[in-house]
Amino acid sequence: MTRTARDRTPSPRRPGTVYVFVLGIGVLLTVIGLAVVALVRLNTRLSEEAGDGAEAEALAESAIEYALGALADDPNWRTAYTSGAETAAKSLGGGTFTFKLVDEGDGSLADDPMDNVRLYGYGRAGAAVRVYSVELKCKKVPLDVLRCAAHAAGSVVANTTSTVSGGPLSSNASLTVPAAVVVNGDVEAPAVACGGTVTGTITSGAPVKSMPSTSLYDTYLARATTISYYSLSSGKIDRVVLSPASNPYGSANSEGIYYVSVPSLNTMTVQNSRLVATLVVYLNSLAKLATSDNVLWETPSAGQPALLIRSSGAATVDLQASSGWFGEAEIGVNLNPTGTPYNGVSDSDLFDAYPCEVRGLIHSIGTLYTLAIGGNFKCRGPVICHGPMTVGGGAVLYANRALLDSPPEGYYTPGPMVPVAGTWRWETAS
Repeated sequence: MTRTARDRTPSPRRPGTVYVFVLGIGVLLTVIGLAVVALVRLNTRLSEEAGDGAEAEALAESAIEYALGALADDPNWRTAYTSGAETAAKSLGGGTFTFKLVDEGDGSLADDPMDNVRLYGYGRAGAAVRVYSVELKCKKVPLDVLRCAAHAAGSVVANTTSTVSGGPLSSNASLTVPAAVVVNGDVEAPAVACGGTVTGTITSGAPVKSMPSTSLYDTYLARATTISYYSLSSGKIDRVVLSPASNPYGSANSEGIYYVSVPSLNTMTVQNSRLVATLVVYLNSLAKLATSDNVLWETPSAGQPALLIRSSGAATVDLQASSGWFGEAEIGVNLNPTGTPYNGVSDSDLFDAYPCEVRGLIHSIGTLYTLAIGGNFKCRGPVICHGPMTVGGGAVLYANRALLDSPPEGYYTPGPMVPVAGTWRWETAS
């Protein structure tokens, strides 16, 4: 049968199909649009958070710098702040910063001016919090007396020729160089009277120097092992080795600190011996301490003095020695036995020789007696005296410049707080 043109006309599509298609496209475009908006918002938020984090980090670092300046400007900061307490916030840029100090040892900032503390810096920007910290230590400022070869709080008289090296002969009162007397080196004092010869610089009008605390004597006394004066043959430390490993008069002290009280009207003499010790000596009324002949005297550690002397009344201190070197065979004693090596060497023979000198700080406490230095006495000190002092007899006194870099306990004042290398760290914000 033949089909007509009407029969070949296609059937119309259903209207619902087109609507669904268009609606689907619209929904898809909406979803894509919302996703784009969400992504933009997410990127914006992440960017803002990253910016806040970077700013909070910078603020935490700024908190540390600000705190270091605040501590340097306030000598009473240890009582002004409380360990573990965060300070009030300060605004900077787009955020704030605070800091806190923590004494990790005993929780008290005020009990010891030399205690280390940990400094925490807090930075806050938006919702971001960053914490940076560092340990601080107190810088030790050496007392100016450590710059000297010898220093007295009282008057100083150079009665015969002497030599000072590396630092001046110094006084907090007056310093006198009489006619015909030679001082090889520098001198300084508030008042200098020079009728003789000073080969170095004369500084008159020098400021008074701070003296170390007299309480140092009690500090070392509390750590000392007592040597009875009556255990000394004729009152003499003679032909012996006294050290942390050797005490011929009793028990050894691991720190090498020994105490002797010299009875009234008696004399204690140190001679023909080697000391690696801090000797703490109390002179009762009219007692005397003397060094003579051959002595090599070293400190047990760089942080200890060689000799601490104290008297509350009239007494005598007379420091003299032989010049040059001396040998073990000369005194008949081995001075570098096992436990007390010299330059790292111990032996049992009598073939070694030693310089005759004191290698350490001497500190004389008391104002009612004169410290007399003479008779070729050599000290790589300094020598510090709270009373008057006389110097002469070919004495050679050296300043120890190393003590300025690392002052012994009690011979410094608290300085600024400084960061400890290797202790910087980022903390977890809580």
